[in-house]
Amino acid sequence: MSQTNPNVVQSQKRKISPVRAKTSARKRMVQTILYMVIELLFILSIVLFLTWIKSTYSVDVAYEKPIFSMLVFTIVSILLLIPAPFNRIVGFILPALVALYGVAQHVYYDAFHTYFRFNTAMSLANEVTGASESVMEFIHFETFVPFIVLILIILIFTVIYFLLQRKRIKRIIHLYHLIAFLPLILVWKDAQRFDTMLETARHSEDEFQVYKTDYYIYETIPNNIQFVDTFGLYTFAYRDVQSLTASQLLSGNEREEIATFLADKPQWGDNAMSGIFKDKNILIVQAESFIDCMADPELTPTIWRLKTQGIDVHGFDTPTLPASTSDSEFMANTSLIPNSDGYAVCYRYVYNTFPTTLATLFNSAGYGTLAIHNNYGDYYNRENLFPNLGYTDFFDCTDLSMMDEASDSQVMSVLKYIITSADYKNMTFWITYSGHQPYDYGSVGVSQENVDRILAKYPNLDESYVAYLAKNMDLDQALNDLISELERIEQLDDMVIVFYGDHMVKGLEFGMDANYYTATGQTYDHVNRDTGLYIYNPTIEPRVVNMQSTALDILPTLANLFGIDYDHSTVLGRDIFDPSYHGFTFSEWDAWTTNDYSYDFIKDTYNLNGYDQQSAQSEMAYYIQMQDISANILKLDYFKPEE
Repeated sequence: MSQTNPNVVQSQKRKISPVRAKTSARKRMVQTILYMVIELLFILSIVLFLTWIKSTYSVDVAYEKPIFSMLVFTIVSILLLIPAPFNRIVGFILPALVALYGVAQHVYYDAFHTYFRFNTAMSLANEVTGASESVMEFIHFETFVPFIVLILIILIFTVIYFLLQRKRIKRIIHLYHLIAFLPLILVWKDAQRFDTMLETARHSEDEFQVYKTDYYIYETIPNNIQFVDTFGLYTFAYRDVQSLTASQLLSGNEREEIATFLADKPQWGDNAMSGIFKDKNILIVQAESFIDCMADPELTPTIWRLKTQGIDVHGFDTPTLPASTSDSEFMANTSLIPNSDGYAVCYRYVYNTFPTTLATLFNSAGYGTLAIHNNYGDYYNRENLFPNLGYTDFFDCTDLSMMDEASDSQVMSVLKYIITSADYKNMTFWITYSGHQPYDYGSVGVSQENVDRILAKYPNLDESYVAYLAKNMDLDQALNDLISELERIEQLDDMVIVFYGDHMVKGLEFGMDANYYTATGQTYDHVNRDTGLYIYNPTIEPRVVNMQSTALDILPTLANLFGIDYDHSTVLGRDIFDPSYHGFTFSEWDAWTTNDYSYDFIKDTYNLNGYDQQSAQSEMAYYIQMQDISANILKLDYFKPEE
């Protein structure tokens, strides 16, 4: 029996017919083409997704086109560099981050009517986590749609890869690496195009009204909405990253500019209201999310009493700034604007020197000063901020033997005895909490008794408005508790109550067609959305003061009412009762207003009401400069004594 020669067999195995070789080559080519087509379709789907995200969350402006192209081409280059199937992972992560930024800014805008900066987000991460229930109010199914779409894209192309491309096509990987560098050339060209656009704007715009120029807006970001309207949302992100990575070096002239500005500030003297409350005790109530239409003679009779039997300042409105409540209390306490490159002042500049604060004013007049809040002291870093502002004491919920997020009525059950038992002149600054989101029947400050009273009066009022009103009723009952105790011990005449809202209501609509007005029968008035300022003491005649004003003006006004001297050059606000003051309110999203005219900062349009436009433009330029000056005061710790 013959044996097969192994060498012959091996030789025969190596021999492949020309037809079979041709078929194998065609198969490899088909696989190669199929691989490339699928990968290019995958990349195209990601590009289309990114384009959809931009059109959904940003605005169509020329400046953003090169910036967004840079972003898209960078992602394309990365996807080309990484072979399948691993590029599916990156193809999810990077577009998801782009979508997340757009969605997060959209949610934030719904809540605050402005856009956040990265510094703000990083500074306030703990606060957002702590208020997760409030955040969830602004998140709906539509919020998740971009991520659902992206997941579907990734799943489809991952399945296609494993179904049709089980054998990797090694030879085209090198080609892909070469192609990957082509988009980077386009990134470089787009960067040049954007720089050219900025330089053109810099040299062609009105240098005499520099704060209106595109170049000024890009360099300083004076207003987040204005920036996005001019440059687009993703240019805002690009600029924000620049500010994070660039060293915040100042030119060296800022100290001189601050000194000149403060020296040239308008000065004011005594007026008819000077010293009318001298040596009286004072409770300052910064009411969470309070707006003027919550003063109701039946449901909130104590707040109504403060409004109608005290001094009612029409036109007072606290702007909603990036750090929300914290920024409002900072303005009220320092009369400075918390404008600080997106940083939360309560963290970034907590140990700055502030020579003139509400606490230092009253301390100098022999008062004991107390700041108090219903939450933990580390929330907005109050446990460090308020002592640095000069307060003798700061009490949080634990100091009152309570849990965090205590209701206003709970806090007042203790606070009234702290105030009334003091045998010295006292000033108390209370940051309330009941009015905080969320607005539903199970949230802090909402009692069934108050809900029933509201529905008995307004049966068609939506739950969210009922809950919001019930929360204000809780604060009202807390104030009534204090006033009743002061009346009982005959000390009410010696107490001044200053009451104002810390910012607009977040998440509730109070425009002309809001359910609140249709269900209550009240007539819409823009003043109803203002945060209100009421100054109450039973020894004075009730009066209404028409003055456009903000929390910036609280310190100078109270110093005048209590007859306390201080250096006017250390504050930026004005005394509301000064006859030479024509008022000023500002906002991130609404008109800037004086008693004489209003200015739409975003659209650059005036409603002059007969006022001289040149004078109005000069005044608005002054107020814009005031924001820059305040920012530099914080950055330089300007008031710190020289060593």
